[in-house]
Amino acid sequence: MKKIFFFCVCSLLMADTDHLAFSRITIKPDNGELISIKNPTSASISLNNYYISDSPNYYKIQSENDLSPGHSISDFLVKFPESASISAG
Repeated sequence: MKKIFFFCVCSLLMADTDHLAFSRITIKPDNGELISIKNPTSASISLNNYYISDSPNYYKIQSENDLSPGHSISDFLVKFPESASISAG
């Protein structure tokens, strides 16, 4: 029974991942905050539509034509440059 359980756990851990993953997140000290993003897939992934934010309302990014107070973000928000991508592996 232990061998079957071990085999099942190993199979799950070795399953192919099909998305980006945070491999490291450091939040303290404030001036040393960082994240590391890993691409475990077999293809390069474009970051054109990815954002990093500590606001749950990041999708309400203020645009030139929408200056309503409910759509402002005054904290951390990053959009990757148009040509940014993460290589496979």
